[in-house]
Order: sequence, then C-alpha cells, then structure tokens
Amino acid sequence: MSTHSLRDLRGNLGAVVRAVAATGEEAIVTDSGTEVAVIISLADYERLHEHADVVDALRLREQRANRYS
Repeated sequence: MSTHSLRDLRGNLGAVVRAVAATGEEAIVTDSGTEVAVIISLADYERLHEHADVVDALRLREQRANRYS
C-alpha cells in the first residue's frame, strides 16, 4: 500500500493509477496529513460490489423471513 498527498497526486496521478491497476495494491490519499480517500483497482471495486450485492440479498431474505415468522 502506498500513500500520496493531494499535492503529490497533482503531478503524478497517472503513474499512481497505473501502479494500482498493475499491482492491485491500493493507494491511500491524504489531505494535510489526514487520510481522505483510497484508489483501488477496477477488479477490487467490482469484487466489493459483488460482495455488497450478496449482503443486500441476504438482508432482504432475512427481512422477509422475519416478516412471516
């Protein structure tokens, strides 16, 4: 995992994004020393959304089961 300030990213955002895409390793973005964002690969983003969809489906199933019990 790498960490980059907003100031640093102004000059080399492309290189950071390419590194994240190539390695799959996320990059933390800081603003005045405070962590404010994360750059992740598209594959990781898609995986997160797949997991979120599964969690949503399980919650819905649980809500329906509780309604009828």
